[in-house]
Parts: sequence; C-alpha cells; structure tokens
Amino acid sequence: MDKFDAVSSVYRRIKCIKNDSERDAIIKEILQKRKSTVVTFINAHAINLMYDDEGFVADVLNSDYLFRDGVGIKVAGAVIGMPVGLNMNGTDFIPLFLKYCHLKKVVFYGTAEPHISKAVKWAESNRLTVVNYLDGFQDEQVYVSNAVMERPGVIILGMGMPIQESVSIKLRNALPLNTVIVNGGAIFDFLAERYPRAPVWMRAIGLEWVYRLTKEPQRLWRRYMVGNLFFLYRLAVLKLRIYRTSANS
Repeated sequence: MDKFDAVSSVYRRIKCIKNDSERDAIIKEILQKRKSTVVTFINAHAINLMYDDEGFVADVLNSDYLFRDGVGIKVAGAVIGMPVGLNMNGTDFIPLFLKYCHLKKVVFYGTAEPHISKAVKWAESNRLTVVNYLDGFQDEQVYVSNAVMERPGVIILGMGMPIQESVSIKLRNALPLNTVIVNGGAIFDFLAERYPRAPVWMRAIGLEWVYRLTKEPQRLWRRYMVGNLFFLYRLAVLKLRIYRTSANS
C-alpha cells in the first residue's frame, strides 16, 4: 500500500467521539467485548512514524479502536475534512478508563523502575487489582507468556511507539477472550509523577506539547520541532492528493 494511502486509511479509522456521554459509552462497549481488543491513540508523532515503518502501519490498522490524541490530528481533520471530536489522549483517557475496571485483573507492562512500581501504587490506591507488572525492556515474548499465564482482563502498555503497538497485536492474538489491551505511551511515567502535566488551560487549547518540550527539550525537541514540520508538510501533500483524486473522479 502507498504510504499516503496507508496514512489516509488510518485517519479514516480514527473514531470521532463527540461528547463525554459518547466517551463513557465507548468505554463500556470496549469492556463488554467478548474477544480481546486493542486500543491505540493516534497523534502527529504516530503519523510521522507510519511513513517510515510499514510494520507499524499494519499494527495500527490491526487495532480495534483508534482515538485522536492531540491538536495535530485536529488540524489534520480540518484540512482533509474529517470529523475528529474530543481529544482522546491516553494520559487523560486511561485513568478514566481504569475507573471502570475495579472488577477486572489488571496488568501493567512498560517504562522502567522505579516508575512502574509507583504507577502500580497509584493503581492500588485507586482500588485496582494489579496482578502483574514488568518494565518495558523485555523481549516481546516475555509479555505474551506472562499474559497467557495471568489471563488479565486489562493490559496497559507503556513502552512507546512503535514497540507497544507490535506487542499489543501479539498479546491480542494470544489472548482470544475479552482482554482489553491499551497502548498508553508515557502513561506510567505520568501516573508515577515522573513527568508533570501541563496546566489545565494549556491542555484545553492543545498546547500540552509546548509544555512538555520546555520540560524535556533534549529528549523531545526533534519529535516536536522537526517532527511537526514533517507532519504539516506531509499533511499538505495528502490534501493535494485527495484534491487531485476528487477532481479526476
């Protein structure tokens, strides 16, 4: 598949959640699925990775639910005429999702010590039952073997893209019955308060990425400063392709 066609397919798969009621309803829907389910969040960084990693594209398209994460995808929606709805970023969505999981066995895989242990303590203080946790630097098969043994109802992955998406598909294939696997990026680091959240007003207007850049410039400057330029350029090319296709049809 052409790279731009693949990215266009991902954009079309992003679920538009219009309000809080729809968000709560989709959480209940996910948890009631009889087969194992993968939830993935799509942001500008994810889109950039897709242009260089066909395996990542395949894993994303194999996910069961794609949600918008961040202002970049909102901009993309406006440019290509795609409704995007609420910002469903994992840092806000996952803690809310876990509030519905008190009766389920939960597993955390990701980040490093002591942050993963602190995230587990956060979960336990919120009345969640964490039956196992591992850092995010194991061989993929280690997570699969542990999950098959534990058979949890919910698995949260915090390994970063594109590793976690690859692991999530392998986990779903190994756990055919009603396990929800959520690709959470840096979620454990936020739960452990390793990284501070942006002020609410910055989150509300889509500038949390600016705040994160000021806090971690060495780690994030390439992702945001260079990556955002690539994202906007590729978005412009995609828009042009869509326009030419519609003009010739």
